[in-house]
Amino acid sequence: MFVWITEGIPTGRYPEVRRDTVEAVAEANRSGPLHGYPSPTSHIHLPARKRALGYETAGKTEEEIYETLHFAKELMTSPVTCLRLGDSFAVAKSIFLEKRFRHLPIVNADQKVMGIVSDRDFWKAEVQTNKPELIFELGKKKVLVANPEAELHFIAKTLLDAKIGCLPVVNDHSTLVGIITRSDILRALVKFPGLSLRI
Repeated sequence: MFVWITEGIPTGRYPEVRRDTVEAVAEANRSGPLHGYPSPTSHIHLPARKRALGYETAGKTEEEIYETLHFAKELMTSPVTCLRLGDSFAVAKSIFLEKRFRHLPIVNADQKVMGIVSDRDFWKAEVQTNKPELIFELGKKKVLVANPEAELHFIAKTLLDAKIGCLPVVNDHSTLVGIITRSDILRALVKFPGLSLRI
């Protein structure tokens, strides 16, 4: 479900999240499962994202399209704005300024995750006189990722336990296919008050 990737190479699995440890995430309200919503950070509309993921949307109402969510593939933002190995510090700066993202994955030519850089680390380095020329030098090389079938309640618990703000989503070939953030999950809970991540 979750695995560490170091410079594009899977290097070990993250400890399995037990269901009994996830109870605290959902115990506040069990009135219903988490329902879908169109992420404002998405680069394409949700129906298009659904079609890309194999969902049939023809003839369905907007309410039917925003069906109950259970898995990373149903909430993740895709395609992902990311940096390339050879991108300069200046390129990263322009994206952080324009898009206001908190995290940018760094990928190689095959879309393998090679690292990730946060806005916090970026702006901290920005004020230094000896900041790196290439953004890859600043990014974290060990990245925790999820697969598209990872369940959302496990994702929420993993984000809390690992103290991270996002999980890049990769397929069976370790290719980046999406990203899911704490903000995505919190935004959904705000959008649908009274709903919760159910076990």
